[in-house]
Amino acid sequence: MEFCFYISKTDLLSKFDESCNRIYFGAEFCERLIPEVQDIEKVKEFTLLRGLEFSLMTPYCTDNGIEKLKKLFTFIAANFDRAEVIVNDWGVLRVLKESFPALTPVLGRLMTKMKRDPRLIPLLPVINQGSRDYYSSTNLNLPWYRKFLHVQGIRRVELDNPYQKIISENLPKDLNISLYMPFAYISTTRFCLAAGCEKEENEFKAGIIPCSRECNNYTFLLQSPGMPVPLIRRGNTIFMKKDSVPDNLSECSIDRIVLQPEIPL
Repeated sequence: MEFCFYISKTDLLSKFDESCNRIYFGAEFCERLIPEVQDIEKVKEFTLLRGLEFSLMTPYCTDNGIEKLKKLFTFIAANFDRAEVIVNDWGVLRVLKESFPALTPVLGRLMTKMKRDPRLIPLLPVINQGSRDYYSSTNLNLPWYRKFLHVQGIRRVELDNPYQKIISENLPKDLNISLYMPFAYISTTRFCLAAGCEKEENEFKAGIIPCSRECNNYTFLLQSPGMPVPLIRRGNTIFMKKDSVPDNLSECSIDRIVLQPEIPL
């Protein structure tokens, strides 16, 4: 089993878990948070000193975001051996395939469609096995989709750790699989409610508005009687937390755990 340390800010390198042999670094949910080349240089120094592998995390992107990523891809292709790029946007994958063949694409968790609503938790004990199997399935169950991924050069896919049990038979055997812990994302949007939240005049504004990266400073805990676990809003994304490892992990084709020391951005 491979363990990876996933961070969005270089400050968190000080919390590095020595059991990990790979660093995930970058922005997963917002193109405004795509790091600069100088940030990648800091991570490069850290990985070289410790003999660590490197994976760049990338978000869903507009054309502006893709232009930012091209600068990072150019630097990484020239300075890292065997670097991976975690892809959460088909356009980003296309750029990688066309212009940066030295970088290995990995299908990010935003591209793996699975049921994420924690309101499933109280239903699981009372629904039949067929329904539980359905709620535990992903788009990776589709043979034609797996064939498509292979054609695209994808050999690794990434999953969240949902409250419904991961059924080993539902996971592909012809792809390597990573599992994120302890934070699982539920939904994400470019309509960020944290954007501009420090300004009173923005109280009733919602949309893709200018921001001062308030997501770096604020995390919102959302609780409701109808929700069996607390929800966590960080920036434009809602998360839930699940600490426990699946009890059937050894039966699954999961060979990588991605550890998140704090909620990613």
